[in-house]
Amino acid sequence: MQIHEMSSMPVLLALMLLGYTGVLAMEILRRWRTRWEKCVHRIYLLGLVLDLSAYLAVTFFLRSPEPSARFRMAPFYSLLHLLDENGLHLKILREMVLNVILFVPLGVLLGEMFRKTEHPFGYVVLAGLGMTVLTEVFQYILRLGLAEMDDVIHNMAGLLIGWAAYSAAQSAAEALTK
Repeated sequence: MQIHEMSSMPVLLALMLLGYTGVLAMEILRRWRTRWEKCVHRIYLLGLVLDLSAYLAVTFFLRSPEPSARFRMAPFYSLLHLLDENGLHLKILREMVLNVILFVPLGVLLGEMFRKTEHPFGYVVLAGLGMTVLTEVFQYILRLGLAEMDDVIHNMAGLLIGWAAYSAAQSAAEALTK
């Protein structure tokens, strides 16, 4: 059984809400007391290490190799096949949503890691794109599931949602601490 077959959408959504609340709290703490700057950054760094560890486990270590490598390079394949003759194809929808959710924390955490660079958004996008493309390439080489363009698209959507949440948390914290 794959790890994504055991997950529950309500639990994931609750964890995301809790995570966003934590990000907002850390941004408020950072602005409230400047001496907390290093501590907050280390918490984000620990979060990045834990997130990457979980990501590697889900995408590589908890999967078994298949007899042959499979790939699908048609973009938006899952979106085009979301509806079939029986109505909404829930398995495809679930895979799409889980691929988006998988990269949301990375958008937040990379936002923090590149916060002090001149163009943080560009670095976040490049790092996220590199990570998802490399994942698909290695999944193909190692025969671990289906390597597909849609995974890259959905992962990048999650990354952008995470980046937007991080940016919103920074703006809200700044407004609340003025």
